Amino acid sequence: MWPEALRTGDWYVNIPATALAFIALALLVLRLRREQRAHVLRVTAFFAVSILAAFVDGISEALGYSRVAVYAREVAVVIAGISIIIISGSVIFRIILPTFRLMPPRILQDVLIAISLIIFGLVRLGNKGIDPANIFTTSALITAVIALSLQDTLGNILGGLALQLDRSVQVGDWVHIDDVEGQVVEIGWRQTSIETNNWETIVVPNSVLVKHRFLVLGRRTGQPLQHRRWIPFYVDSVHAPDVVIEAVQSSLRYMDLPAVSKTPPPQCFLLQLAESPARYAVSYWLTDLTQMNPTDSSIRVQAFLALKRTGIPIAVPGRNVFLTEDTSERREMRKEQELAQRMMALRAVDLFRGFSADELQQLAERLKPAPYVAGDFLVRQGTPGSRLYIIVEGRADVLVESVQTERAKVAELGPGDFFGEMALMTGEVRSASVIARTNLLVYRLDKESFRDLLASRTDVAEQISTLLASRRAELDAVRENLDAEALAARAAATRRDIRQKIWQLFGLED
Repeated sequence: MWPEALRTGDWYVNIPATALAFIALALLVLRLRREQRAHVLRVTAFFAVSILAAFVDGISEALGYSRVAVYAREVAVVIAGISIIIISGSVIFRIILPTFRLMPPRILQDVLIAISLIIFGLVRLGNKGIDPANIFTTSALITAVIALSLQDTLGNILGGLALQLDRSVQVGDWVHIDDVEGQVVEIGWRQTSIETNNWETIVVPNSVLVKHRFLVLGRRTGQPLQHRRWIPFYVDSVHAPDVVIEAVQSSLRYMDLPAVSKTPPPQCFLLQLAESPARYAVSYWLTDLTQMNPTDSSIRVQAFLALKRTGIPIAVPGRNVFLTEDTSERREMRKEQELAQRMMALRAVDLFRGFSADELQQLAERLKPAPYVAGDFLVRQGTPGSRLYIIVEGRADVLVESVQTERAKVAELGPGDFFGEMALMTGEVRSASVIARTNLLVYRLDKESFRDLLASRTDVAEQISTLLASRRAELDAVRENLDAEALAARAAATRRDIRQKIWQLFGLED
């Protein structure tokens, strides 16, 4: 009975076997592909209609309603066949093929399932004595009319099929089409949906993608996803290009942003050298295209602060000139306020406590303000240095690393704190790294600004060597767990060594 039922398509004859086969396939999909739960439930509900129709067939046949039984029987067979084909497609395309690393495009899957349904329909028509060729012949004119009226829709459908087959664009790709830039989230039969960083979904007809050129961002064969970004800026032509480029690149070199690739590293280029201003740009590689705007902003801030620390202002190209009256009284007032703030910062530094007001003013005039943003490295352990830093606003962390241990935080600095005195006075490499925890404003004092004053006050060199030796010995005591006697001996030996280095660095006569 069952083989005959398979041949004729009358599956209702063995309802338990048909239901058991469907349930087994449905449970397999639910077990291995839980994300298909809603789809399986819909197909199961559809299959339940065939079971109901089979019972209606049996009851109608028993009551003598043969015509009703025939219709119910056909409904049961057709719905059961459709359900089995659909759930079998889920097993093949969601379980079997992915096991062998094969995943046909979604549209191709739909086409194959549709062809299977059409074949099933033709078989049913043949079993009922209907010649499918007659149907196609009589409906040829109707088909032509429908095709002409739906040519745009058919063009989109065929375009979507082509996109899926040649994989020129895939779900997850970032694309640029005209003025639209975003990530492809779906390639459907009629359209491709693109989500932008502005939380917008752009719907592009598939025929547009097939007929026109578009860019796939960040995709290169055998390479990780990363997209090159250009951040332009302008600087007055009076500033030497090599100084501008070095200032920006030295800051970007130590930048640590999660969405910026380390390879290739960010670079600064001179794009156009006109009379004024000159056009530059920072080039970097973005690894997370959802972070375009925040990362661009961070790069701009880095370039701006790097130039500001070097004393190079950003230029704004334009044709209008705006004049603001700036009297000598205003300039003098600002200068006095700034000088008073710098002298207050110097008085907080142990190195300068023995200095007179005139000497402090002389140093204050040579201090240079330098802004940093959170995450910036002010100094790096193991690199040479010749500057003293005084924190005016914000906070910074002091980090030390060694061969035995990873980088560890050993101190936190705030307004009034200073560092870099050892590098300033002896020229030694940095013994620790200092990174900005928040946005920072610091004053910097370099060796050249300190040389003249130190030459006229050799006694200051003695005081400074004693102070620096004490601070270094205390740091060694923490690292090496020294007792008080060993600490005193280490301080005395260190003082002699530091004194000699100061004399040599600044060219002082003993």
